[in-house]
Amino acid sequence: MKMSKSYNQKAKILYLEKLMEQTTQDRPLSMQEILSKLAEKGIKAERKSIYDDLDTLRDFGMQICFRRGKDGGYYLNRAEKASELPENEMKLCQDNSSKELKLLCHNNSLSEIQRMFGQEIQCKQKNDDEFLVTVKVEQDCRFYGWLASMGRNVHICKPKKAAVMYRDYLKGIARDYKGIDK
Repeated sequence: MKMSKSYNQKAKILYLEKLMEQTTQDRPLSMQEILSKLAEKGIKAERKSIYDDLDTLRDFGMQICFRRGKDGGYYLNRAEKASELPENEMKLCQDNSSKELKLLCHNNSLSEIQRMFGQEIQCKQKNDDEFLVTVKVEQDCRFYGWLASMGRNVHICKPKKAAVMYRDYLKGIARDYKGIDK
């Protein structure tokens, strides 16, 4: 993987962290604003690298959310830090950054689904082996990690765009390991 050799690239994620610290749910930054503010510091960046950097900051513990819409953008959620969430529990998000996903699940995954999303989750039997469940959850590295841990037992059915985003996330991980020999 080639890294850009433009000025100040190593400081990019630090500037991005500083930018996120200045945001609130009421004052998010759009991707264009992020790119412009980095450019003011002499840092050239592409959207894809910013998405990767935001994921890295989330992995580091920052609760960075995204809100869609005209006044949407990225912001730091200070109300609830990711590190305060129980490790074995996926919090259902109720803000605008969450998506309603329909998951197709094998019957043997019911207890895991209930453990992650709560006992009250509504399930609809699809056939003898599978059921459907609808959840509203933020699509982030934590959710993707949980989904990957479920293997072939849980699939995103709808919206299709969410399934494509998850596939692209997995492809990115696979690219990171490309070229590693046994």
